[in-house]
Amino acid sequence: MNRSSIILTIGDVSVRVGSENESFLRDLGQYYSNFVDQEPGDIAAEIHLTHQTYTYSDEIVVKSENNKYTIDGGEFKGELCLNSRIARFSMRPEASLFDSFLRVFYSILLTEYNSFLVHAAGLKKDDGAYLFSGPSSSGKTTTATIANDFNEIGRAHV
Repeated sequence: MNRSSIILTIGDVSVRVGSENESFLRDLGQYYSNFVDQEPGDIAAEIHLTHQTYTYSDEIVVKSENNKYTIDGGEFKGELCLNSRIARFSMRPEASLFDSFLRVFYSILLTEYNSFLVHAAGLKKDDGAYLFSGPSSSGKTTTATIANDFNEIGRAHV
């Protein structure tokens, strides 16, 4: 089966996201257009798309042993091996599920780079950067959208 891929770079970490579904990858490329890159990925994430319905859970369970993480997000499941730099996940072809997966994936991965994600909007201008954090619906994205003289770093997670 042919696998296509796109590269997403977030927080200076590039991930090659591969899937057998080119349409799904095209949708991800549009959804994450600010993060699509041409550089080779630091790590590979193979996504197997399924129409299987998993049991919904608002709890994400992450277990680790010897640099290998098992992740059960209810609606997405898989593993991430930091030694081999390969992740394999199964989920339905929905951008919102991929977004949830990506948050968990990067939260684990960024610890390798002494970094972390913040639920915030980020803007950059000249030599300065500004971080707007707060609860959902508090205006972070609106602030990033109307700040025309700034470069956007991120709207939901920085």
